[in-house]
Amino acid sequence: MKEIGVICPKCHQGQVIERKSKKNRIFYGCSRFPDCDFVSWDKPIGRDCPKDGHFLVEKKVKGGVQVICPNGDYEEAAQK
Repeated sequence: MKEIGVICPKCHQGQVIERKSKKNRIFYGCSRFPDCDFVSWDKPIGRDCPKDGHFLVEKKVKGGVQVICPNGDYEEAAQK
């Protein structure tokens, strides 16, 4: 388990850590589990969505990495 330097967007107390599922896929969760049940398949970044204040994530796309809001109402151009 490795910290990624982002505070948990749900409880604002724990750190987001990189974990592996039973099928060896990487996912991200709160270090305070089971007290906080935050999980995400996409890597959270330390910024909030400018439209609704929700957390932003890095999503891997064909052209590189794209920053999006999980709600689907904000996205930035893909970065290589």
